[in-house]
Amino acid sequence: MTLGKSPKRLPDRLGMVARVALFAMTVSVFAGEYALAEQGAQNPQQTTIQQQPKKQTQTQKQLQGNQTFKQTQQQNAPKQQQVNQAAQPPKLKQFEQQQQKQAELQQQQKLQQQKQAQQTQQQLLKQQQQTQQQLLKQQQQKQTQQLQETKQAEKQRQQMLDQSQKQNQAQFQRFDWNTYHPGQRPPLWAQYRQNFDPRPYQWARNAPRHYEVRYLPPPGWRYQRWNYGQIYPRPYWVQPYWLTNYYQYGLEPLPYGYVWVQNGPDALAVDSFSGVILQVIYGLFASGGGLL
Repeated sequence: MTLGKSPKRLPDRLGMVARVALFAMTVSVFAGEYALAEQGAQNPQQTTIQQQPKKQTQTQKQLQGNQTFKQTQQQNAPKQQQVNQAAQPPKLKQFEQQQQKQAELQQQQKLQQQKQAQQTQQQLLKQQQQTQQQLLKQQQQKQTQQLQETKQAEKQRQQMLDQSQKQNQAQFQRFDWNTYHPGQRPPLWAQYRQNFDPRPYQWARNAPRHYEVRYLPPPGWRYQRWNYGQIYPRPYWVQPYWLTNYYQYGLEPLPYGYVWVQNGPDALAVDSFSGVILQVIYGLFASGGGLL
């Protein structure tokens, strides 16, 4: 305990010594002045002469005392600071150290938070890029799927058309011209005409090519531009005017009960019982309806 209190008493002792020295100096000064005052009462002239050098010495001594006091204070200032620092209790030091540690920890936490924020921003950017790429892929996949679906649908339609055409061709075969008589229904008419739909076959178009054919028109015949759905006169589609070799002119086989007939420069697909025109090809024959 004595060792712990010694540094606190050093500045107190030094201050006491300086105060005692000042007190002694002031007492000596007052004593000298009192003696001079008594002498001056007795011999005023001598006292005035003697007081002058004494006053000078006193002022010099005071100045010297003040200087020494200041020097001692300056010399003792760092010691007092050291003593004050040493005299600080350990709790204050611990508190200061804790504050420093807390400040350092707070700075580290701030840095970590900044790093985490940067990392989160980078992650968000990556996620956005990934989502955009996924959306693009999905759109491309959808487009490819749609294209495939459309292609499949077109294929199915073509297959359905091919099948329907094949069925129609199988159902509506060509005539057996040896067994047919004009003005009568062809054989198997009821079997093949119940479910027949003429609408897909109804059309009229120009011929892509021309053929040289000898044409002998029936009596009273005049050229007329016929169309599908009209009724062709019976004298003009009798058997001598049928085109039995239609395939030589690029014509397709017709459904059951129809025949190809020449009408001057045109070729007509006519119902062999009613005379209703199903198809027309204009300008197939180069004769132009004239006689050859």
